[in-house]
Amino acid sequence: MPKQRKRGARQLSNDPGWVLGEVSLSHCQPLSIKGLAGRLRKYERCFNAFQLLDEHFPVAVAEYEARLATVRGDFSLDQEDYDREPKKVGWWQVLAHFFNLVERDLFPINWNVVSEAGACWADPQYSDKGELLATYITYIPLLLYGLGEKTVQNYPPMEVMHVLLSQCKVEAVSANLLVEAGIYDSLDSWTAKDKASAWQFLQLIETSPSAWPESIRTLPTLARYACHATRNIVLDSTFNPYSQEGPWLTWNNHAIHVQSSWNRARITLKWFDRLMKWYMEEPGRLAYLAQFIMEAAKIEQRFGPASAASDNGKRIQIHTSLLGGLYDELNW
Repeated sequence: MPKQRKRGARQLSNDPGWVLGEVSLSHCQPLSIKGLAGRLRKYERCFNAFQLLDEHFPVAVAEYEARLATVRGDFSLDQEDYDREPKKVGWWQVLAHFFNLVERDLFPINWNVVSEAGACWADPQYSDKGELLATYITYIPLLLYGLGEKTVQNYPPMEVMHVLLSQCKVEAVSANLLVEAGIYDSLDSWTAKDKASAWQFLQLIETSPSAWPESIRTLPTLARYACHATRNIVLDSTFNPYSQEGPWLTWNNHAIHVQSSWNRARITLKWFDRLMKWYMEEPGRLAYLAQFIMEAAKIEQRFGPASAASDNGKRIQIHTSLLGGLYDELNW
């Protein structure tokens, strides 16, 4: 959890001069209006980056205060100066430090998008002046694990569950999956009613988890992950830094929510890794997973709509007697 500032503790000044030491406009002369605006923009970014540190990791600010004291009056935000003089502190360095602390204590950072933003700034063919990287002073560079329509095809066990269980229309199914999973001939006859019966079976697992082997108990959660139905942003979404949809969550308003979502997602991702390892060891096992879901749906259709809890024991007994041979195969 982000560390809370104690009542009466030191607050950052609203004056960016706190960061800069005693920098005055006289130090910026002679400068054009454009040059002065660029310099002030760098000061503002550095100040805001320090505010992030002070809000979430106040102890880290003291380290910078000691460092800045040694360079007071000789402070630089110019990237080229920082490359030559490592004693000076640039706003991008403060931001990177903050990201590392977040990843250590709170949740993962999407370093790919951060690196891309830095590369745009460094590449002269772009007119970017650090604006893209500075975006992440306000917004969280989210590392999300959602499985899109194309991404899910990279994980055949998840694609099988997506194809058999998703309530949305499946636009495309990879040919290899149809063959590996043994559903080439049966998929055309797989109806919305079959899907509903399969979900009814997964709900039965959740209702009586102790009645099932460990791997079977993970199926309801993994199925929701495959179908974007976990209600967890980490598992249901992807992050696109070049789209207005983002999703764009701010440090000020959403950091605690993202941390909570990540903590809940970790166990699902652990099960996902185990499932993928099980599949990679023997890709032919994919057919067992598809067979288990489809046969369980047929069994549930014998009962009609979800039965009363008093009938759960009978339902579990029938599933075990008819599908028990697959339990040893579904062992991840």
